[in-house]
Amino acid sequence: MSLLHLLHNRVDVLRDAVLLWVFFAQVWGLAGAGAAAAGLVARRLLRRDRNRGIGGAGDPTATLASDLTWALGLFHVAFLLPVTLYGRTYDDVAFAGPPRTAAGMVAILAAAAILAAAAALLASRFLARRLAAASAARSLPRLGGTIAVASIGLHLLLTLVFRLLPGMPDPAPSTFRPLRVEDRAANRVVLVGLDGADWRVMRPLLDRGELPVFRRLMDEGAWGDLATLPDTNSAVLWASIYTGKRPRQHGVLDFYRMRLPGMTGRGVFPVHRTYTVQIADLFGSRGLLERRIADRSFLGARPLWEILDDLGASVGVVDGYHFSVPARPLHTAGGFFYSYALNALSQRPGWKTEALSPSDVAILVQPPDRLRHYVTHAGLADFEWQAATLLDALAAEGQPDFLNLYTHEPDSAQHQNWKWLEPERFLAVDAAELEIKREIIPDHYRAFDGFLGTLLPRLAPGTTLVIVSDHGHSPTIVDRMHSQHRHGPPGIVLLWGDGVRRGVELEGAHVYDVTPTILHLLGLPVGADMAGSVLHDALAPGAGASSPPRTIASYDAFAPARVEAAGPDLSKEELERLRALGYL
Repeated sequence: MSLLHLLHNRVDVLRDAVLLWVFFAQVWGLAGAGAAAAGLVARRLLRRDRNRGIGGAGDPTATLASDLTWALGLFHVAFLLPVTLYGRTYDDVAFAGPPRTAAGMVAILAAAAILAAAAALLASRFLARRLAAASAARSLPRLGGTIAVASIGLHLLLTLVFRLLPGMPDPAPSTFRPLRVEDRAANRVVLVGLDGADWRVMRPLLDRGELPVFRRLMDEGAWGDLATLPDTNSAVLWASIYTGKRPRQHGVLDFYRMRLPGMTGRGVFPVHRTYTVQIADLFGSRGLLERRIADRSFLGARPLWEILDDLGASVGVVDGYHFSVPARPLHTAGGFFYSYALNALSQRPGWKTEALSPSDVAILVQPPDRLRHYVTHAGLADFEWQAATLLDALAAEGQPDFLNLYTHEPDSAQHQNWKWLEPERFLAVDAAELEIKREIIPDHYRAFDGFLGTLLPRLAPGTTLVIVSDHGHSPTIVDRMHSQHRHGPPGIVLLWGDGVRRGVELEGAHVYDVTPTILHLLGLPVGADMAGSVLHDALAPGAGASSPPRTIASYDAFAPARVEAAGPDLSKEELERLRALGYL
């Protein structure tokens, strides 16, 4: 486990590598000891003759092998079964297509559990026999010492390798034509991020005519699946959407970093499906381990709004996920910036907007006087305050060249309520509860549709609307929540405006393509270090400043990509939200 974290985070501090080894050795040592004790107790209870070993009387090696088989078997089965089954979704069953009912999913999960348990028991028996033989030959202590020394040595060696390997090279400055005034007047972009939005939820509503604005945008624009990254989470995905770069480039590998006592580096991101998230939650909630939620300081690449603001384009941001914390002072007039932290802080008990000091306001809202557009909406639910604040700011300040709105919904609603969307795929669905909750998820999409219907008439001519989600959802019956997306179901992408083709269904769009496409629409070159490309199939001839699009080596050459943010620590509030969503 420590090696996995060492590799995942490319730890280059020797002290931190050793602390990782010690931490996981202690945690898994205790877990192994507990499983071994339970296994031996179970074996004693199940033995018919307590005076004879299963291998036969007078055969201590066989008796030890039997004891070790029970101990190792329980440990490995207890480890492997949750890893195999927990959070497994209907879409994960790819070999024969997703089952249609809960009974079919139960049968598949049972078969997977039997195979996983059999593999664990066979491996445990093999290891037990080898360990018993080593014990009989009195070489077990030497074997254990060799493994420990080799493990620590490998940690130190890899740490030295990571230290010697060259990091990301500093981007070379490039010359390019700045965004012209006439380009800014004609080309504007609005980006709406709907976390977790899924066409599979929308299609029945579209077919029934319940999303008329979405239907109009699809008929008059380009739309399709937006491919995402597998086994990941929204913090990683929105960092890629807002920068156009891969996780290794922007540096965000999870919702938070954890720092063990004594670590001197920035900490490590947990590796999923290794119980590390659960271990960190156990230790962190007791103050034995520090967890810091991602913010702007985690990003090793510049988000889209910073690039545009520095080039003279006005920007409006109403929640840019974790990476809008703290609010960034705007260099170009005509914009506004509302941090992700704003509503999280306003929901703390006893929190009052009027009690904020000028310095507090400055890290939540830019320019600080724009706080007035939020005050009347403080404390509302996620999408409600965002939509209302954006519309008020738009009416008072005018439309900036780039406008961004991000909302947690429908991700939160779908995690918690998918059972009522597809009841046939779940066990023990209460009819009365179904009647009450069946419209919760559809109502969120109807609210988005209504918001778009209010927004569209207020947009200036020449505006391109881009709607994206970072991933889709799939139901699961082995999770605290009702849906998951670790296998990477696609999100949605929808483009609408004068420069967009009409009625085109896109293929091959990826989350990496969002920022390059927006830069192109605004008349700016695409960063050559970005992982994506312009969605040409969505754009009409002449859309954007040039065709083919121009490139620049990197936008990170013009300002520091990594910023040490001085914003509020949202770790407590955000960890509680992640726990409520089933991530912890």
